[in-house]
Amino acid sequence: MLVELNIGLDCKDQPNTQVDIDARAAMARRMLSKFLVFSRGFYTSYPGPDGAQVNERGLFVTLETNNLFSASREIFKTAIALDQDCIAVYYPGRSQGLLLGPRAEAWGQFDANHFRRFDRADERLAA
Repeated sequence: MLVELNIGLDCKDQPNTQVDIDARAAMARRMLSKFLVFSRGFYTSYPGPDGAQVNERGLFVTLETNNLFSASREIFKTAIALDQDCIAVYYPGRSQGLLLGPRAEAWGQFDANHFRRFDRADERLAA
């Protein structure tokens, strides 16, 4: 089964230089390497849990797995390691998604309108 992720790479109350962002992207790729098919940086803007606009650099990730429990556990651990509230997870075969992470409840339900899917047109936007 294919699983798509949107992983935020900017961290609140931490430096967010390009070096920091690159290091976080490398960490995410390492932690998810067992399942990793594809990854690519992007820029995005969306409403945060308090309604304020969030502008953030992120990582598109595509995973392939036959064990959703194991993949979900690694996604959750990645959110913790990156100091992210949650990671947006989308299952294209089911057209469903969810938020996984230690503070996912603060963000409410998964919203497909805010989930960025990789498109070759986005390559020009990639980090």
